[in-house]
Formats: sequence, structure tokens, C-alpha cells
Amino acid sequence: MKKVLVALGAVLFALSVGATSADEVRAKYEALEQSYQALEAQEEAKYQEMKNDAAAAEAQLVKQRALEAQITAKIPQLKKAAKNSENGDDYAQLAADFEGALGELKGAIKENEKKIAEFQKLDAIKNPPVKEPKPAKPAKPAKETKKPAKKK
Repeated sequence: MKKVLVALGAVLFALSVGATSADEVRAKYEALEQSYQALEAQEEAKYQEMKNDAAAAEAQLVKQRALEAQITAKIPQLKKAAKNSENGDDYAQLAADFEGALGELKGAIKENEKKIAEFQKLDAIKNPPVKEPKPAKPAKPAKETKKPAKKK
């Protein structure tokens, strides 16, 4: 009887240790899962922020390129006026100022292009393009072989 009670006690002890161990593993899994979910939410928030920044950069880029075209067209006019006007020095200085503004604008354009490119890279990783399956090629018709006509 003692042996049965000792064996039963050992089995109950093993089961309780196993249950505790399984509960600990389950708790650890749940904690890790919560950490994963928090990280996913943080990553999604950053993605949305970059998406909004890229959209704003695209809108700004359209305006910047239009301004760039205007300034680029204005500079030769000012240089021509500098050569042909009594106020040539003033026109020359104004042309130089426009060139400086154009340089700053080009720097801003590059920054916006960089924001857009960075988002496009991230988006390509997050949402890879879906490749359409190629349609099956139609079966080729059997070639008819013509026998050369016999000469008489």
C-alpha cells in the first residue's frame, strides 16, 4: 500500500510540475505575443507616417518643379537685360539672386525626392508587387509537310 501511495504521490507531483511548467511557457508565449503585437503596431504607425510624408512631399514636389521652371526661364531674361539695360548691374545681381534661389530650390527638390524614394522602397518591401501568372501558351498546330511534286 505504501508503494502505491508513493507512486501516486510521485505521479501527482510530476503532473503539478508539468502543469506549472506548461503554464509558465504559456505565460511567456503570451508576453512575447504582446511584445510582437506592440512592435507591429509601432511599425504600422511609422509606415503610415512615412506614407503621409511621402504624399506631402509629392504634392510639394509638383509646386517646386513648377517654380523651378519659372526661375529657370527668368534667369536668361535677367542676364539679357543686364547686358542691354542701363541698370545692368542691378539685373546681374538679380540674376545671381535667382540662381541662388534656384540652387536652394534644387536642394529642397532632392530632399523631397529622397523622402518619396525611401517610402517607395519601404512600400515595395511591405507590399511586394503581385506577379500575374503567365497565360498558358496555346498548343502549336501540327505542321503539314508538303511532299515535293515528282518530276516526270
